[in-house]
Amino acid sequence: MIAFIMMAHNCEEFITQAVKSVMEVHPGSKLYVTDDGSTDSTLDVLKSLKDRYSGRIFISRHRRRRGAAHAFNTSLRRCMSDKDVTWIGRCDADDVILPGMREVIKRCGITSADVLYADHQELVKRNGEWVLGGRSTCPPPELITPGRLLRGRNLISGGAVVVRKPVYGTVGGWDIKLEGGWDLEWYIRAMLHGFRFDKVDTVAYALRKHPNSNFAESMRSGRWYRWRKQLEERTTYWEMAVNKLLKSLERV
Repeated sequence: MIAFIMMAHNCEEFITQAVKSVMEVHPGSKLYVTDDGSTDSTLDVLKSLKDRYSGRIFISRHRRRRGAAHAFNTSLRRCMSDKDVTWIGRCDADDVILPGMREVIKRCGITSADVLYADHQELVKRNGEWVLGGRSTCPPPELITPGRLLRGRNLISGGAVVVRKPVYGTVGGWDIKLEGGWDLEWYIRAMLHGFRFDKVDTVAYALRKHPNSNFAESMRSGRWYRWRKQLEERTTYWEMAVNKLLKSLERV
């Protein structure tokens, strides 16, 4: 069974569509969502949706805003305790899971990979309507390496990714010390643990572009530049760790 994680903060305008997309992509899919201190009606909307999809939506709440990494980890902890869940995906509260995710879920039952990813499209507003834009194509797994990710190249769309549940047991959740780039840094850790990535050739996710998105807010506040600096510092750390490991293996 697959479950999706969602982090929500003041997303009353978009969250109904996001939740419905998760519920409709697979008849048994579950949603673990954390309301991260919303001050609008996001929590009320979630409670209404929980009643509509009985037994499939599980809500956690932070009384004050703690940030996306904390919210992700809160939902992840609950999801990890669900014995029926075998794969874990993610849908941000302002984005949409597309029907192509069904192909990804289908592959879960036959793949030997630990992490599956697919392409995404942008969801843009034109003439007052939200419409799908062009396809953003991810490279094949052999071109996605820790080295390229370490240098800030986000080659995988976070919402178009599903992960075997035990991988989180080994790698852990998102790093709350970072100001952004949490999924990118997580991919690096997963790769360095030796977990295998594979691509499903479909479009599985729609990434909404709007002025209140997490990315737009991070650009306005300067947080985007700060986490890129953190990533550069983390790059040096990881490179030193990998080089040390390689040298130790040479002596064996």
